[in-house]
Amino acid sequence: SADLEQIYINLRTQADRQELRPWLGVDRYEQATLSAERQREPATVGIQEALKAHDRLVVVGKPGSGKTTLLQYLALTFARNRAGERRDLDEMRLPILVPLRDFNRHLDNCAKQGNLTNVGPRHLLDFVRQYVSSVSADLCLPVGFFERAVKAGQCALLLDGVDEVPTPEERGRI
Repeated sequence: SADLEQIYINLRTQADRQELRPWLGVDRYEQATLSAERQREPATVGIQEALKAHDRLVVVGKPGSGKTTLLQYLALTFARNRAGERRDLDEMRLPILVPLRDFNRHLDNCAKQGNLTNVGPRHLLDFVRQYVSSVSADLCLPVGFFERAVKAGQCALLLDGVDEVPTPEERGRI
């Protein structure tokens, strides 16, 4: 089994040039625009640059293009940064990788039990708490751990697999 950090290839993203201006700065924006126009290629930025510039990102790509691997890599990197093991990114938030197909099943179960009147953050936090305890039985977190961390802005929620939620209604619900 290969180590994710050894096989991961850093991704670059295409961005609308107008969206680049506020966070690349004028000089870098002009350089990216001129370079892209000369080469007839879209402007690109690395994931580290995008993460530094934005609190919220959406990664869009075809099946098999590496979206899940990117999120797994980010979760691992954020966790190692937080533990003081590495400093690849300027990131200290607690990563919470949420497989949306599993969260969707959780919401289905809540609906069957009559506990799904208004979907909201409480359902996501309940799911995260249950999910973490199911994948790591040795981990004992204090009551309200995730709630406090999320409210304090200390978490990075990495939502994976929107395309794996089957219907538009269910996607809207999650």
